[in-house]
Amino acid sequence: LQPLVENAIVHGFGRITGRGVLEISARRDGASLVLRVRDNGPGPGATATAPGLGIGLGNLRSRLARLHGDAADVAVVPAPGGGCDATITLPWEVATEVAVRVPQPVGVLP
Repeated sequence: LQPLVENAIVHGFGRITGRGVLEISARRDGASLVLRVRDNGPGPGATATAPGLGIGLGNLRSRLARLHGDAADVAVVPAPGGGCDATITLPWEVATEVAVRVPQPVGVLP
């Protein structure tokens, strides 16, 4: 999610004068989790890099492919009314077990 938020700030409303708007949402869609970041900047294609092909998004796509194969996707499209709409789709997984590590105090004498 962090690369999408960073892109929205740097390439989105960071390039406009006036008030910037950033919307972040998450929802379950059947067997998928959909994370969405939308901004009111100039939109995809307004920079020299083709939409969705920058270093940050390329790295994000690689990481998701390694972790989830074809079950994950990143999409960057113009938002209706202007701006950019970026989504990450991941497989919906429910954790069955959570490991908690409790740190031991350091420098405490008995």
